Amino acid sequence: MEGVTTYYEKQDETINFSIEQKKSGLNSVNVTINGTSLTEDKNGKSLTDANRIYKDVQQEMTTKDTFVISTSQVSAVGDGDYEIKIAVTANVDEKDVYTKTIHVHKENQAPVVTDFQVIGASKETVSDTGNYGYYANTDVTAEITVSDGNTGAGIQSISYHLTDADGTEEKEVTVECRKRPGEDAVIRIPIQAEFKGYIYLKATDNVGNVSLDYYKSVGILLERSEAHESNRNVVIEPEKTDTTDGKGNPLYASDTSVAVNIEDPYAGIRTIEWSVNAPYDTGNNRNGIVTVDNNGAISDEAWKITTADRNLVTGVSGQIPVFHNSNDIVVNVKVTDCAGNVTEKAVTISIDKTAPEISISYNDIAPDSIYTSVYKDVRVATVTVRERNFEENDIAWNLISTHGAEAQISGGTEYTEEGNPDNSVHMATVTFAADDDYRFSMSGRDRAGNNATTFPEQTFTIDRTNPVIEVTMDGQAANGNYYAQDRTATIKVTEHNFDAGRIEVHGTAADNGQTTVFPALSGWTTDGDVHMATISFAVDGNYAFTVDAMDEAGNAAVQSSTSEFVIDKTEPVIEISGIENDSANNDVVMPVPFNFQIQIIMKALQP
Repeated sequence: MEGVTTYYEKQDETINFSIEQKKSGLNSVNVTINGTSLTEDKNGKSLTDANRIYKDVQQEMTTKDTFVISTSQVSAVGDGDYEIKIAVTANVDEKDVYTKTIHVHKENQAPVVTDFQVIGASKETVSDTGNYGYYANTDVTAEITVSDGNTGAGIQSISYHLTDADGTEEKEVTVECRKRPGEDAVIRIPIQAEFKGYIYLKATDNVGNVSLDYYKSVGILLERSEAHESNRNVVIEPEKTDTTDGKGNPLYASDTSVAVNIEDPYAGIRTIEWSVNAPYDTGNNRNGIVTVDNNGAISDEAWKITTADRNLVTGVSGQIPVFHNSNDIVVNVKVTDCAGNVTEKAVTISIDKTAPEISISYNDIAPDSIYTSVYKDVRVATVTVRERNFEENDIAWNLISTHGAEAQISGGTEYTEEGNPDNSVHMATVTFAADDDYRFSMSGRDRAGNNATTFPEQTFTIDRTNPVIEVTMDGQAANGNYYAQDRTATIKVTEHNFDAGRIEVHGTAADNGQTTVFPALSGWTTDGDVHMATISFAVDGNYAFTVDAMDEAGNAAVQSSTSEFVIDKTEPVIEISGIENDSANNDVVMPVPFNFQIQIIMKALQP
């Protein structure tokens, strides 16, 4: 017998061996286990007696013998190792020793998983094996290394199954490995997305040691981008408002905030990247990032965790403040889940903190020099509203006319300033062409509800109509333009904007060639737009006069002219000279009239 044989056993090994020397017979047998000599075999057969019998010449030569030995007869060394040496000599040559060495390793330890990797997935540190630690958005391969140790019997087979997060188990698969002692077994398990769960695994070595409990992997989460679309929900919700800008975007008059609610019940949330950007007021552009680690801790406490699944944060809510004074503010949120899938949402809002500015200018029509709010020509007002979020229907035209005349509004021109839309202007014109007394002011607000400062009310009058003068004279002429009685001139001026101080009467008066005083004008009486005054002519004389009128706007009437007429209320006195009263004359007499050229021929009256 010679050589070394190694055996791996789960329990103590029992070895039956026989020795034989047919020619010369057996001389000795010596058995050691781990250096300890055995005196008897497992069954109590004495090795000592056998050696004595072999050498006893009185006895019959022993050519063959059998023994049963066991590793249980001696304590193991190391990790269960037994070295059994059997030495045998024959009578022919006692010095010639035949030896057999048997190495037995008693293996009672099950194989263990020494390495677990998921190829194609990102790996995160976990604080609990029940948590998720491998993530991908594609198919992956789990690579598992199982070892029975350097002195183990080797891996015979590995059995595994996949279990979903909801507890559903797939059919168990057994892979035959048949690895030699000291050789690790590596298996690769393909896993298709979508999968969210664990791999359970056990191994059996070549002596039948089986893992008492399944090895449970760290959680694996796989989700394709196509499936992600139905598993996530990102809602960006501006504050409620009843106002919108010209594009229909929510419009606010002050700082606001946007509520963000994110749900990803399958793959969880890893990062939230947000930004607030506007084309104007860029100093308030901002951005930030919120991260969630693999233990479910969030980096920004202002964002609240609403739901979770083990170490996955599946729901988050937060507020993004917006401070701009600009239209077209874009609030963008980009969410990346744990598998690497990305969802991006945005909302556009506007904030207008600037009140409208209203200004009014007029054409170059000058008013009367004294009555500075009265105009005798068409007046055109240009209204300018400086506003970014202009709404025509929210601008009030406060136009009031005393007599119901209507001003004409036209235009609607817009000029947008690209560099600063707050300086954009909207213009219209108001034409005051009809005679009337006007009260004009502007008020209003923008789309955001910012009230404009009310433009002070302006009052003015448009009067494009000339006064009309009518002069009537009473009395009946005695002869031509001679009047033997008083006369009264009635002056009637029809004018809305009447000024008695602008009525001028220019008259001449004379008697017997001598200039006399022209009568004074009476006071004026008014009935609406009709104004009347009188001039009384009560003194004998020759009279003529004109009447001129101008209204408050400076409109001049057509002059009224009254031709010369004579007032003579004195009766004639007849005086005769050249003859004496009550005288008797016997010749021709020549009386001389005093006031009239009357010749009277008197004949002498004869007594």
